[in-house]
Amino acid sequence: MIISLLSSTAFAQSVLVVDPALGPYTTVTAALSAAQPNDTLEIHPGTYAEQVTINVDGLTLQGTDRATVVLEADNIFNPADGFMVADGVSLTVTDLTISGALLHRALRLQGASVTLERVDVRDGAFSGNGALISADETSTLTLSDVLLESGDAVFGRGGLIEMDGLLTATHTTFRGGTTTREAGALYCSATSTCNVSDSVFESNRAGDAGAAWLEGTAGAWRRNLFCDNEAFGGGATQGNGGAVWTTIDVLHDNSVFQDNRADNVGGAVYVAAGTTELINDDLLGNLSLGDGAAVSVGVDGTLGLSNAVIAYSGGPSSVAVQQGAGTATIAYTAFHDNGAMAESDAALGAGVQPHGTATPLISYVAGDCAATTVIPGIGSTLIDAGDPAVLDPDGSISDVGSTGGPSACNRNEAPGDGIDETCDGLELCWADLDGDGLGEPLEDLIESPDLDCTATGEADNPDDVCPGFDDAEDCDLDGVPDGCDPDVCSTGETGTTDTGTPPTDTGTPPTDGTEPQTGDTASDTDKGT
Repeated sequence: MIISLLSSTAFAQSVLVVDPALGPYTTVTAALSAAQPNDTLEIHPGTYAEQVTINVDGLTLQGTDRATVVLEADNIFNPADGFMVADGVSLTVTDLTISGALLHRALRLQGASVTLERVDVRDGAFSGNGALISADETSTLTLSDVLLESGDAVFGRGGLIEMDGLLTATHTTFRGGTTTREAGALYCSATSTCNVSDSVFESNRAGDAGAAWLEGTAGAWRRNLFCDNEAFGGGATQGNGGAVWTTIDVLHDNSVFQDNRADNVGGAVYVAAGTTELINDDLLGNLSLGDGAAVSVGVDGTLGLSNAVIAYSGGPSSVAVQQGAGTATIAYTAFHDNGAMAESDAALGAGVQPHGTATPLISYVAGDCAATTVIPGIGSTLIDAGDPAVLDPDGSISDVGSTGGPSACNRNEAPGDGIDETCDGLELCWADLDGDGLGEPLEDLIESPDLDCTATGEADNPDDVCPGFDDAEDCDLDGVPDGCDPDVCSTGETGTTDTGTPPTDTGTPPTDGTEPQTGDTASDTDKGT
């Protein structure tokens, strides 16, 4: 499916329904021919095998079911363009699947701004760069809750994505990308800026950089998991960097590199050039057939390693962290159970826990990233053992490893503050059952994916005085919301003028027993009141 977005004239927004059986539009192509800028295409379940050109700006393609609304590249057209976006326009895609049908790329951006939310992009094949998505240097791609799975770039770079522009990815999974060249999952070129956080790179394969190749301008790389990626070498590649190959200044913090493999050097990370900082990271179970089972530094590279855990490394490497002809600074790092290999050929700085002294007390399960728990147990030598200048979110000295430092995820989520403390992409909100913007304090908290607690049924506060009723309604103006007021205007009150009729007393006054009695001859001084 090709989509080209070209114009930006202002029109009223409309919703165009696409349904393969019921219409009114039975194809995406037909709906696009009627679309105006900023319209929404509501796409119902079905497989839409097309290549389309979008010539309007600001469209939203909104699926009604992520799994069963499938936009699939038609196999009779250009395999480079499964879902094409042309110059200078924007597009938002939500809640559907885009497929390359195992024959084509899925999506191409040319000078476009594209946002994918709750979208699966899968099954791409292309002999050039970016088997699922290719974005040129003037494009912007934003990913949130996206699954990128199964792409083969064959002789190109980027088994899943080739990025020449600006990428921002959160809560995104990069899985099953392959290429014989560089970057099994994500190729960030010399013109790119790539920001990736709270995401997963899993089971990707490449000649170099099993998961990600980083050039260009450094972005933010935070709280990511790199698991079971491999750089296998061969041809023009060297087999370096089982998970990541870097040539720029970049910081990876609060990330986990587990069970990655390099057939040459740098089981998890290869620092070819620039300065790579690994701060508050866990590097577990990584392997290289050359030196640097966890990390290797090239002649033009510099490594800063601090508050990290290097454990369970494997292979014939003589050291877990190889400085080689480059430069490495290591401090406040715990080395644990790395077999017979030494910690590093670089000098060990302050706060380093060498082999035999570190007791991480974490639950490492080889070959199973989901089962590994990196939270240090009670009595662990990782607790409060980091750089004294670096603090945990609770203000204590940083723990060593990915659960320490200022960017670490908290164990608990604070509701309604607009911050994702647990890094799961969700915020806790109070339920607003009556739509008055005030949360019900006694109801269970609800999860919100947009972090702002402003959607229907959500509130960022527990201030509902009368749960289940609109606290803003007070028709008798007595200061008590109607839901808590037993007298809510049903007796004739209007809230401004009391038009009710006062009751008439028709009862007989009681006697008090002192009324004048028959036969009194004295003056009547005992009259009743």
